[in-house]
Amino acid sequence: MSKPNVSKEAFGVMACRSEVLEEPPMTASQWVDLRMAMILMGLFGLAALPACGRSEALPEVAVEPSAPSVQAEEPALEEDALRAALGDEFVGAYPLVGETATTVRTVQLRAAPATTSLDGVRNTAVWAYDGTVPGPVLRVRLGEELRVTLDNRLPVATTIHWHGVRVHNAMDGVPGITQEPISPGAQFEYRLVPKDAGTFWYHPHVDGAEQVERGLHGVLVVEDRHPLPYSQDVVWMIDDWRLAEDGTIDPNFVTRHDLAHDGRWGQTITVNGRTDTELRVVPGSRIRLRLANPSNGRVYTPDFGPLEPRVVAVDGMFTARPLPLRGFELPPGARLDLDLVVPASTGSF
Repeated sequence: MSKPNVSKEAFGVMACRSEVLEEPPMTASQWVDLRMAMILMGLFGLAALPACGRSEALPEVAVEPSAPSVQAEEPALEEDALRAALGDEFVGAYPLVGETATTVRTVQLRAAPATTSLDGVRNTAVWAYDGTVPGPVLRVRLGEELRVTLDNRLPVATTIHWHGVRVHNAMDGVPGITQEPISPGAQFEYRLVPKDAGTFWYHPHVDGAEQVERGLHGVLVVEDRHPLPYSQDVVWMIDDWRLAEDGTIDPNFVTRHDLAHDGRWGQTITVNGRTDTELRVVPGSRIRLRLANPSNGRVYTPDFGPLEPRVVAVDGMFTARPLPLRGFELPPGARLDLDLVVPASTGSF
């Protein structure tokens, strides 16, 4: 079985990126400080909270006279080491200046009730973009402006939020904050010039717990100016659906049960809106497989059996080097880009 042989040099893979605010642009050192603070909060936040918020409840502890100086030095050394590691990982990896649009790509999207068959047997009434669940994969390259006109044919108001994409505030799709909801029968044009290549997704921010679960979600792929030479570039949206026996969607959203279980959990798992999705490949080919999770509460652990895909991007951000998939999870809203080399032998996996 062929093992993926991916290197940063071979494919020119950039290091990790993450979102920053539009204005003002941060310097590289500020970016490292921000990432370090986020990681330190994750590592030490739980231990620090009692000291910050409830110091009066902490018991007194007797220490040796020399202990305070030793304890003060060790965190400082750890922080310096972490700062250096983050500097190597992130400096130069995240573009501080966005792309300038040279061409315009226009898309018409219609949000409306539709009918689909998730399992090939029962029909399910959904809300969909352009009649499909998930919605169409939107592809744009760095240097292109994407203009999406949303025609709302739903019985309720809606918006589109561009998940993970650095956009102008007015285009972010947050009702009552960045725009007014798009009423039934109305239209709205979104204009965005993506600053980063990667895998993102789009969905409503009006009653998102219901509208996304009814089928309103799709993937946005931002390609590099010179895409990497994969045999196929494939998108898989992995979702779960709470269905009745007749295939209808459970109309009870944001219940006390859901809130007590970290979200709504369905019993029917689909890939690209089907329970029987297959990917046909040529032996020896190399696939970029983009996974996205629009589920409300379910966390997935991808398992490819004997195959050995490598993680090359997380949440639209290239990793500094290809990483083994083992240990990665795909929580709600997250994306994983995999580099998959198909074995030279034929078969099913």
